[in-house]
Amino acid sequence: MKTQKFTQLVIIGIIVAFITIPSHITLALRPKEIADIATQVTIRITGISNGSGVIISRNGNTYTVLTNSHIFENHPNGKFEIITPDGRKHQLNNLRRIANLDLATLEFNSIQEYRVVEPGDSSRITRGEDIYVSGFPANQDLNFSSDRITRIITKARPGGYALVYRIGAFPGMSGGPILDSDGKLVGIHGETQSVSLGPGRSTPEEYGIPLQTFLNATSISSPPPTRAGTQN
Repeated sequence: MKTQKFTQLVIIGIIVAFITIPSHITLALRPKEIADIATQVTIRITGISNGSGVIISRNGNTYTVLTNSHIFENHPNGKFEIITPDGRKHQLNNLRRIANLDLATLEFNSIQEYRVVEPGDSSRITRGEDIYVSGFPANQDLNFSSDRITRIITKARPGGYALVYRIGAFPGMSGGPILDSDGKLVGIHGETQSVSLGPGRSTPEEYGIPLQTFLNATSISSPPPTRAGTQN
């Protein structure tokens, strides 16, 4: 009888412990769920040059987008438009470049409801972690790709690039979001470089700027220095 009662108490304890697991523990999203998020938060930038961006905040009818500075590098006074996920076109306002980084913020106004991406913790990203990148190749629909972080550069490349991965990015995807397995923003995609594997052999590597790098930046100024890699 004592053994039976003890067993019952153990089972009850396990059930109670399971029920009281902290609510902040969440399961990773499925790739399709992350793709749905990417579709809702990624915007297209069109003009003299093309690119992508991600909606990071809203204040009333004003939305703020985070993107790459190099999209506007050679066309500071050029006319650009933002195309939101619903296909609507918006005038680009208040372009601001982040000092020493290949990052810029811009704004657009709309009474429509658009999803704002949730910020993730890029400082906790590790090698081998799954990431998801979205953006608009020139004249094409949204591209959504996934890979694992292959390297994290301790001393970031010029422009702030420190996340390394291989997704087969296309021109026009610069400025698109890098999302983690929770669908949260951990970086901005923006550069590709061919890496030599020996005589006559090479493979492309893509680079992203960690979100924390943007959050740590406190000043806004002129475009970042020219880099060796190819911008997408």
